[in-house]
Amino acid sequence: RARRPFVAPARPRGGAPTRGGRGGGERNDRSSRAVRRTDRSNRSIMSWGSPSGASSPAGASGVARRISVGEPPPNMERIDRDRGGRDTGPQGVLEFNCDFEGGNLGTTRMIGESEYELHVRADTENPRYRLWFHFCVRNNKPKQKVVFHVVNFSKSKSLYRDGMSPTVRSQSDPAWKRIHPKHVFYYKSGKKERGGGGAAAARESAAEKKNQPVMTFVHVFDRPDEAYYFCYSYPFSYSHQQRLLSDLERRRLPFVTRELLCRSVQNRRCDVLMIGDQTRYKHRGGTNKRKVI
Repeated sequence: RARRPFVAPARPRGGAPTRGGRGGGERNDRSSRAVRRTDRSNRSIMSWGSPSGASSPAGASGVARRISVGEPPPNMERIDRDRGGRDTGPQGVLEFNCDFEGGNLGTTRMIGESEYELHVRADTENPRYRLWFHFCVRNNKPKQKVVFHVVNFSKSKSLYRDGMSPTVRSQSDPAWKRIHPKHVFYYKSGKKERGGGGAAAARESAAEKKNQPVMTFVHVFDRPDEAYYFCYSYPFSYSHQQRLLSDLERRRLPFVTRELLCRSVQNRRCDVLMIGDQTRYKHRGGTNKRKVI
């Protein structure tokens, strides 16, 4: 979205006092700082992990994201445009981003040269459920092997223990593929063996102290300067669902009826599909009998 450039008003010579006893120059400086803060808060947040634990400008609350109703999933070019002009870390220090439809990630922490600890942001209005993740990674080295630890899952049992694995895609290979199961591990944090003490013990997170489920997976990046997407499983976005339902509705099939049940808190459609001949099923009293799926 194009923004008009902010032009700060001219500062009076000598900082002439204004109403309230403050210098005009001081007030102008404060207004320009406020606009800069507002402009930063409206931008998409893209952070890269650091050994100190500062993962994003959003702080402990996680990475901010904006999702518009009916907005199609963004392509790679949009993320490239958002990235223009930003300061990045040295190559090999990954950047994380979830500012797209269906994206979800909380805080990130770099705990080794190629090892990251990730926290999943909880479901809306329900902090007890932490399962879905979908994020983008950039700034990798060629052939770099990285270990990701998702440390705050809310489910003690998962299909990851039975062979399921996260999915990944990239710019050069846009089709979603599952990571090989031998590179995926699901376990309780208390069972993880840690060697040594001192700094290694200090890196132990609060999630590990609570003996929460952890999912660890390993990925080897093929090419640099590409966006890689990681997801809990194959994503099915709201926009994709609405396109499928709209295409089905345009076909005017006699045995399919689409109705609006209600709208969500974020004003998204909750549709109901009724499948079957509406005139065929009748009770003895003459009322229509419908089968709802």
